[in-house]
Amino acid sequence: MTPDASEKLRAARLRRTPARVAVLARVEALARPVTHGDLRGEAALAAVDDVTLYRALAALVEAGLVHRVHGIDGAWRYCAQPRGVTGCPGNHAHFLCTTCGGMTCLLAQAMPRVEVPAGSAVEGRHFLVYGRCGACVTSATLTAGLAARETEARVGAGACGRRATGRKPPPQESQGRDTT
Repeated sequence: MTPDASEKLRAARLRRTPARVAVLARVEALARPVTHGDLRGEAALAAVDDVTLYRALAALVEAGLVHRVHGIDGAWRYCAQPRGVTGCPGNHAHFLCTTCGGMTCLLAQAMPRVEVPAGSAVEGRHFLVYGRCGACVTSATLTAGLAARETEARVGAGACGRRATGRKPPPQESQGRDTT
């Protein structure tokens, strides 16, 4: 049996406040990197105010019970930390969706090896790939297709019976006659 959040806080020698227990339990239950805002929106944490949530997350990071990953959007994402592992567990990269803000651990892909200058001490590693997740790509494709169909329905067929293309008609050629 795995220890519950309260037991993990005790083992880390942290005070077991209701907020810390609830935050750690929720981060573990979500099992993916989540932002402060994601946690704030969780019904299980409705009684925890913003400042208390920030302080609880900071204490959990300091105690090594949670680790954090920084996204290109400037938001930190928090994820449960397996006992005895420092940094992001699994030595893996992350994918950040720039549309919905969701972050996914790329567990099957190890971090690349990077050689640093002699005498340097590495204090952390971070590898983040970003773009749009499958759900956001699908949603954007569906939205674009619907918008195109709505535009086509509004514009309809021109006088010649062809669908409007949105392009300017070609210039009329002169027949060499003066029409004035």
